[in-house]
Amino acid sequence: MVADLDQCLATLAKLAPVVKKLGTPISFLIQQYMLGVTQAYRGDLQAAAAHFRAVSKTYRDEMKEELQTRFSMDIILASNSFLGWVYALLGQRDNADAATQRALQMSQKNNNGLSLVFANVFAATKCLFLDDMDAARRHAKQAKAGADEMGFVQWSAQARMQLARIADLSGDPEALQSLEHAKQ
Repeated sequence: MVADLDQCLATLAKLAPVVKKLGTPISFLIQQYMLGVTQAYRGDLQAAAAHFRAVSKTYRDEMKEELQTRFSMDIILASNSFLGWVYALLGQRDNADAATQRALQMSQKNNNGLSLVFANVFAATKCLFLDDMDAARRHAKQAKAGADEMGFVQWSAQARMQLARIADLSGDPEALQSLEHAKQ
């Protein structure tokens, strides 16, 4: 996946007056989520964390249905998943663990396969960032099992790549071959 992150920020800047004019909590929440994701991938982790925290402060349970209808995902779950990554990369382990736990709890509450797979893939990556191989392996295996069961090919490949990375970090000589097969 390739994204022009500067163009993303420019587009969000152009949309800012529309968000302000709408003045709805949902439009603000969407803007903050998009800014958080863009800033996270740009490497501006402090800004990303601030945007994801704004999502959490703005979110209300009554927004969930509209957000899922518009985006086919639970944005607060996704926001907490990204926040786990951001905090891990900032070296804030306790905050990272708390954000990931919130995402995993939400995935259980949502009671749908994609939420659980998504939260576990993100949890595995957060654990990799923190060099916690046992937890990363556990989350990646859970994600793979769920993705395979539901036929989510992209998410299954993500989990297999994580497992191959864990194997590599553990000194497994078969890791490179596993990584090459993960994308298939």
